[in-house]
Amino acid sequence: AETKSIRLFDSSVYFLLARLDRISGAQLCRQVANDRFLIRDCSNFKGLSDQFVRFSLKTNKINLALAQSVKKALAREQG
Repeated sequence: AETKSIRLFDSSVYFLLARLDRISGAQLCRQVANDRFLIRDCSNFKGLSDQFVRFSLKTNKINLALAQSVKKALAREQG
């Protein structure tokens, strides 16, 4: 899945790796934390930059709420 601001990579486990285009991983982590979500900033992973984050998949309800939080954070960054 992909939009102008985020690209999700296919996964066979309960984690999704995402590359961000207009916001750093640290910024996104801080913004979704305001909605009480934790996501992993992958800037210290070998081979990844500060533009990568990792999402842990949960229940459908939680995943949808997280998606809304991420969407809101990305919209704020786009002005």
